Amino acid sequence: MANTLAELVRYCREENTFGALLLCGEWGSGKTHLLENELPGQLGERYLLIRISLFGEDSVDSVRRKVQTALDLHFPGAGLRPEPYPEGRKLILAFDDLERTNLSQVEILGCINEYCENLHIKTIVVANEEKIEGRSVQRSGTEDNRKREYLVYSEMKEKLIDRTVRLKMNDAGIVGSIIRQYRTSLEGYVDFLQESRDEIISLLDDCELKNIRSLRCGMQDFERIYELCSREGLPADQIRKYFTSFVLFTMLAKGGKITKSSTYGYGLNRLQEKYRGHYWNRYMPDCMKDGVMTGDWREEKIREQIRRTKEYMDGTMKPENRICSMTLLEMDDDTVAAGWKPFLGLAYAGRLSPEEYILLIRNLSEARAYGYRWPVKPDLKRLDQGTELAFQRICDSGEAPEPLRERMDEEAREKCTEAELRIAEKIYEFTDGRGYRNRTDRERLLAALRSRDEKALFGCRRCELAQIDEELVQEIAECYGALRSNQSRVAYADLILRILSTAGAEEYGKESRERLKKLGK
Repeated sequence: MANTLAELVRYCREENTFGALLLCGEWGSGKTHLLENELPGQLGERYLLIRISLFGEDSVDSVRRKVQTALDLHFPGAGLRPEPYPEGRKLILAFDDLERTNLSQVEILGCINEYCENLHIKTIVVANEEKIEGRSVQRSGTEDNRKREYLVYSEMKEKLIDRTVRLKMNDAGIVGSIIRQYRTSLEGYVDFLQESRDEIISLLDDCELKNIRSLRCGMQDFERIYELCSREGLPADQIRKYFTSFVLFTMLAKGGKITKSSTYGYGLNRLQEKYRGHYWNRYMPDCMKDGVMTGDWREEKIREQIRRTKEYMDGTMKPENRICSMTLLEMDDDTVAAGWKPFLGLAYAGRLSPEEYILLIRNLSEARAYGYRWPVKPDLKRLDQGTELAFQRICDSGEAPEPLRERMDEEAREKCTEAELRIAEKIYEFTDGRGYRNRTDRERLLAALRSRDEKALFGCRRCELAQIDEELVQEIAECYGALRSNQSRVAYADLILRILSTAGAEEYGKESRERLKKLGK
């Protein structure tokens, strides 16, 4: 970036004005930051740099008014003209976001040319040229029109632009500048950023993420996490793992590389393996991801996750609870020896989360692949029963389960036994939303059937069932028999058959009302 800044300074100080300077760079690479924070300081008081954003502009007159309004703030009544300006100052105009204007390239470059060629004002044009061509595609539609419009831009550029400078980033300089200019009333946060400077630079370098705007967003949003970590007494090295994980996730999210579906949760594609040393799954729970993606900052959940991390790191967390979130390679012999048996007790009792059950299955398959022997062999039948208890516990809580972070890939599935895969698929089905709804709808329907309340029954008209069992059939029959009026029975039969059909129940859902009447006798 030092060379880029030197070129800008040289252009601004040259006596002659033969054309404008084009500053190119990717979105978020620091072009605007350079103009607003670095260049004025290098030029000194003799120069006045006015930046005009072209973002969304659809009128040349509007652009001209913005220029005049900005000039009037510094030199009231002076008007645009060749130099000199009051106090001998030299004017520099910088037109930013060229690719984001709604004006055609002919209109906007023609407008800029008036200042540069006719008024001999030093002029800087800032753009991401790759997006100009992409924008031409969207506006013009056909390939021929796209080429024609981009050719017009090239011709106008040849007339207006005297030289082109491409932004060469100096990661260390940019990060240092951002930290120096960061303002907050939160005690210790700027010092923490300064101490994390090398990690931030390494992240930008290793991950090839060059969007400075997203980096700033990550720093700003992490401030609330830093405050919670500090309150819980988390050491700086652990806070820094939260920080780098959070900033990386934010930059990827802002770049459109993170998605979330109701079925599969966040599409992370093994971030921990891909960005080793910058990202840890443990330090970026879903409650933080939701804050970045949707603005839903659930502070109590975030605080709970931070507390668990602290307990885990300082050794106060019980071995069985540590195992809940550990991969096989993270486990040490002492933890396994002390915690494996009570951990299995938690799994059999339904005390694990769906995410933790999936991790357990992966650990079982990994152990088999590596020839590792557990202190106690897991009972898969009891484990299957434990998942059912966990599902019931979640349904009783009334809070839908969070989607799993990611599913096992084909390589991981090949290591599993059929029994392990059946349990995993059941967990996936439950957490994809429909499985949870099927179970809660079943409980709701059962409660309405037992109440014999017609209003409650018809409130179940949108219920969906995954399968039919004998308990449900018996309750349906007994409720039918308890209805007194023939009109109620007819309406009830229609309702029940409609609900049963959602489960594809051949035996009960598609037979005649006569079958239902027999059940009621």
